[in-house]
Amino acid sequence: MSIQAATAELERARALSWTTRHARERARSEVSDLEAAVDAVERHNLDSTEGIPAQVRALVGRLATRLSVSAPPSVMRARTLARLHDALLDWEGRLLDCTTPQRCAFGDRYD
Repeated sequence: MSIQAATAELERARALSWTTRHARERARSEVSDLEAAVDAVERHNLDSTEGIPAQVRALVGRLATRLSVSAPPSVMRARTLARLHDALLDWEGRLLDCTTPQRCAFGDRYD
């Protein structure tokens, strides 16, 4: 192998490494952001029947435009915190399935 070929191979390996690292960091960030939304819902009373606070709805709306996995319709249709909580957990499961494909091998991942 020539020095030129070795240099080109090294550059390809670096580019692949950077791309992989960037994708992993983005996935970690997306999961963390969605978990923060779940925490925000849990901080409010899940038994509340008064609807969803505006700041929680705004947070979910921002996530819906930012994350790589679109929100299931149940997230936007939720009218109570308990239903929003369930929908966010479903969304988190979908996001985890996409960001960590090896997770799909486990049959009990939604239990």
